[in-house]
Amino acid sequence: MDTCVICGISAEGGICLTHAEDVFFEFGGNSSEQLTLGRYYQGTVEGIADFGVFIKLNGKVTGLLHRNELKQRLESLGWEVGDVVYVKVKAIQDKGKIDLGWSIRQDENEFRGMLLDEGKDIGSKKKSEEERAPKTPDPRVENERGSGTGVPISMLEKEVGKNVRMEGKVSDIRQTTGPTLFEIQDESGKVICSAFESAGKRVYPDIKVGDIVQVEGKVELRRGSIQVESDSIVILSGEKSDAILEKISQVIYKKARPDKFESIVEGLVDYAIVEKAATEIRMAILESIPIIIRHPATVDGHIAGATIEHSIIRIVEQEYGQIQAIHRHVDRRPYQSNGQEMNAAILDTSRMLESQLRYSDPVPLYVFISASEDSEEYEGMKLIGIYGANRIIIGGGGIEDEEKEDYAEILVKAREDEKIKTLTALSVEVAVAVDPERRDEIVHLPAISYWENAPEIYIELANGAGYDSDMIKGIHKAIAVEAFYQRNSSKREMISDMLFGENTELIEQCSSYFTGSMEKSMLATSPHLDRLVVNEKEIATIDLDKFTHRYQFPPTELLLLGLIEKEQVAVLIGSDTTNIYVESRGIIDLKELGKDIKSMAGKNGSINIRGISRGEISFVPGDREEVLEAVVESIVKQL
Repeated sequence: MDTCVICGISAEGGICLTHAEDVFFEFGGNSSEQLTLGRYYQGTVEGIADFGVFIKLNGKVTGLLHRNELKQRLESLGWEVGDVVYVKVKAIQDKGKIDLGWSIRQDENEFRGMLLDEGKDIGSKKKSEEERAPKTPDPRVENERGSGTGVPISMLEKEVGKNVRMEGKVSDIRQTTGPTLFEIQDESGKVICSAFESAGKRVYPDIKVGDIVQVEGKVELRRGSIQVESDSIVILSGEKSDAILEKISQVIYKKARPDKFESIVEGLVDYAIVEKAATEIRMAILESIPIIIRHPATVDGHIAGATIEHSIIRIVEQEYGQIQAIHRHVDRRPYQSNGQEMNAAILDTSRMLESQLRYSDPVPLYVFISASEDSEEYEGMKLIGIYGANRIIIGGGGIEDEEKEDYAEILVKAREDEKIKTLTALSVEVAVAVDPERRDEIVHLPAISYWENAPEIYIELANGAGYDSDMIKGIHKAIAVEAFYQRNSSKREMISDMLFGENTELIEQCSSYFTGSMEKSMLATSPHLDRLVVNEKEIATIDLDKFTHRYQFPPTELLLLGLIEKEQVAVLIGSDTTNIYVESRGIIDLKELGKDIKSMAGKNGSINIRGISRGEISFVPGDREEVLEAVVESIVKQL
């Protein structure tokens, strides 16, 4: 099965049309007829003439780059015989003459990768379109015929070169520039079945992901992988279809249930629910269902999301055998708020429906990691559910148990008697259940997710894994910088390098940037704090619009965390035109604060409370003074 080395989608020859200009090929064939039109190849200058340059693609094949193809004068190229150059194959003329085109990239480092083109097989007899076309006009008609032998997918490797008949579920459909590729799954394994009518045309348009089908065709070996070149694919129905589906489902469910796993902190969560969530995630991997991970663009959010992603990746690699498959199976997407607001939900739903329409992709599994205390920020999850997507929520502080079915099939929360402040701590528990072998790689993450005052158990786990206090703090700072910039990007590789790869140079640079920026901002802001004392506890307020650099690092939340630590005040309140932020070192009950504000100042439903470890109150600009007064009054009452 060929997939694009850059994006992971199905692609002939290892590169898709979108990224065709991003890689170059080394040619290993013997004839010009084995070249692929439109590809970029590495070659060497064999000769220079007035009309162009002869480029040797290997020891047996040479083409001409005509001067009319150049974007500059031939004399100005500075090429000499023997120089390595990069060209595009534009046409193959009679008698094997090759017309080459210009490549704007003329250095290996300007490309994103290199692939080997071993040359197309031109010795075998080519089937005509009539021979290769599907033989069944209506795939919705159940078909019991077949000249082949019924074979389980796991046994196909013993049938290479033979005609077979097999039955299974369509787990994926991919359209290439050539054939349509159907991934078929039975209780024993998976295989790609190709169907061809004409280049780039979708074959069997009525077949969709989830259908139970019967395939007849010839077993071939393609690039070391088994593939079936289908003669017919028909959809099965009725009792036979139900029996096949039940058998497949039972096997997958049994395989998906996680092995015995060891909790990070005993009693933190309901492990029956954690096991259920892990099983759902593992089933999605085994059934080729994409997994979308949504999380806040915060330090805690990024670590939590990366933790779940990390637990998925190894299983994907084991199941599908190639790193490119990761991009097809898991997509981590940060969002601005703490919960799945309507803006994010409409974006997700639109992308999901487009993928279904264009690529016949199955409906994804969504894993929402959210710290919101306001159920309004989960309304978007209902929209996703309308289209049949399964949903898992990790966190979900604003969702009451009795209403959880409105938002998700599975809700993973901390036990009521457990004080948990980070999403990472919950996500690590789920990740351990998804892949128990990842446990030693992620036990340090809960400690890193805390800005300060991490529970001793998490500190001990991190220390035991080789992370001292300086490393914990340094990685937290580095992740904070990464989380702030390009907020809608997952930054998968860089985040992973910090959390799992121990890239000390990257951590040190980002951490140093964090420290310098924080010190500069706090120095500018501290003189403008207004203070009052209540019961020997100091409350400080700051006008963020007047005395902070907005939209620059550090973000407001981090600046306030730094200020409350530096100034040693009990409560710090920052306000701008539409938001108030409350930091309190844990002495203020944020849920109680929210209730007070809504009762004292929540006219017309304009006030929205967000946050678990911090308080964030949003409102319309005209309510600013009223809300600020209500916040101060509530805090004074609690103190």
